[in-house]
Amino acid sequence: MLGMCTKCGRSIMGSANGCTVLSQLYHTSCFTCCKCGVGLKNVPFYSADGQSFCEKCHLMSLPKCDTCLKPIADRVLTAVGKNYHPDCFCCVVCNSSLDNTPFTVDNSGQPHCIEDFQKKYSPRCDGCSGLIVPDENSGKATRVTILNMNFHVACYKCQDCKVLLTPVTLSSSATSTNNNNNNNADNSTRCFPLDDMLLCQKCHIKRINKLTNKANTDV
Repeated sequence: MLGMCTKCGRSIMGSANGCTVLSQLYHTSCFTCCKCGVGLKNVPFYSADGQSFCEKCHLMSLPKCDTCLKPIADRVLTAVGKNYHPDCFCCVVCNSSLDNTPFTVDNSGQPHCIEDFQKKYSPRCDGCSGLIVPDENSGKATRVTILNMNFHVACYKCQDCKVLLTPVTLSSSATSTNNNNNNNADNSTRCFPLDDMLLCQKCHIKRINKLTNKANTDV
């Protein structure tokens, strides 16, 4: 007698009827996959939590990659509640790996590298046409919004004399701000829009006077 079977607890009579697996004795007929029952003697198998699995059932028990839908046998990268192979977790725009890299997701949960997310979703400045992106320190994108236009603070200027205008308040990239109600701003650098043009007080008056003189001349 070889000993007692770990699974059924009965005696194992004869070496041909038994096998030793991970320092434990089994009847050959008892050493089977805990899921499908297929015999595991002389075939590859996997052990987890004291149970043995055939290769097929082992693969079925593994987490699936959300990108390629294949089992993840090695390191599992978990992000935004989903599992990935590290090589499969990539930016949906440029396909660059996001493993150990800062990233963000859009409203549908699609991962983006920071650069492509900003290119895709950040507003553009109507002054310089550049992207208005979050500051590295604060993490907020500061902009001036007026007449359905967006500006970097440094680009918010009179369109005639190019003097820097004083914004009412500074808004984040998700907030719209009307810049015509700044009672505390110096009037000389306030924005005085005229026919969709952004003007300082001095240039606004010049244009009004010019239009008035032209109207009087035409009459």
